[in-house]
Amino acid sequence: MLNAEHFKIGDKRPEWVYPGSLIRSDYNSLTWMLTIGFPDITEQEIEELQSGSVSFAFTVINNTIFLLFKFGRFEWMDTPYEPRLNPESTYVSFPEGTGAALTLLIVDSANGELKGMRTLGMGNALSNNLHELCR
Repeated sequence: MLNAEHFKIGDKRPEWVYPGSLIRSDYNSLTWMLTIGFPDITEQEIEELQSGSVSFAFTVINNTIFLLFKFGRFEWMDTPYEPRLNPESTYVSFPEGTGAALTLLIVDSANGELKGMRTLGMGNALSNNLHELCR
């Protein structure tokens, strides 16, 4: 049985502390997780990540999956994803009109504090192609 992880604004975690920009991806059979953090993240950056337009894509380079994201006016960002690190995860196929969920965690990487969150749906074709690749 899968246990959903709980997050709340103000949470601080050591894995979110990083001296520069932090971009990480993960998947737990319930949702894709994307953690984006900047040291001393500004309210404007948080707002752009929470409310800006979003584009998703993925590519494979040297047998490594890279998830690609663009939020609002930010430049494209990428993060590797390795399905073999999550052997318990199930990469399902999605019926037409549905897709994978993505939870965005917005953190201040200077102190590891969760500053914002956003939940999005990835499109059907993108979700199915990504999950097929992960299987």
